[in-house]
Amino acid sequence: MSERTERHLAPRMEDVRLDHLVRYRWAAERILERDWPFTGLWVADIGCGAGYGTRFIRDKLLAATIPGEDGEEYRFSQNFVGGLDKADAVAYAEKHYAALGLAFGEGTWPSLAEGKPEVDSTDPNVIVAVEVLEHIYDDVGFLAWAADVLRRSDGLLLLTTPNAATRGDGSDDPFHVRHYTTEVLLERVRLYFNEVELWYQHSNGIAKAGSTRLFMAETAHGICVGAGGPL
Repeated sequence: MSERTERHLAPRMEDVRLDHLVRYRWAAERILERDWPFTGLWVADIGCGAGYGTRFIRDKLLAATIPGEDGEEYRFSQNFVGGLDKADAVAYAEKHYAALGLAFGEGTWPSLAEGKPEVDSTDPNVIVAVEVLEHIYDDVGFLAWAADVLRRSDGLLLLTTPNAATRGDGSDDPFHVRHYTTEVLLERVRLYFNEVELWYQHSNGIAKAGSTRLFMAETAHGICVGAGGPL
């Protein structure tokens, strides 16, 4: 791996820091709570890093497999989860987190489409972007791309990004282009999506905005976009 990296390297799932893993737990919960009209999901984890989060989502979907009403169809029984990142991250992820129904690759999500198992959509049903948006110069372009892909598959976007209110504007972070205030983040997401849920990550979990649960400082935003689909 490169010496200049902020990736959290953890060769085993039990080595992953809780504040990192909780973001993927949140994403998996949002995927599982939605009433999908088919039995298999195509999930693209953009900027998957070391691969533990991609594997975590894959395992949670597999564990949630349940018989359908006809006794033959199974919810979440035919899933494909793909992680995308740079070559060094992909090599690390393949070494430590490879599994059936999961693949890692370089580039953008279409590079994983070749050879993937048959699922109900040629486009991802879910795009996951955990702590990725702050690295992208053309963040609006990324959101526009995600909206276009998800419009075709009536899918779901799940992203987390640092909260400027507690983490600063990002100008002193050598790896980040910017951090977002709640207002700016919602403004940009709503350029392309009309149903947006705002969540906050705290010291011990992620809670939906407006929750009465008590936490320490809000360290990151969580955005869940879907259901109504893009504008």
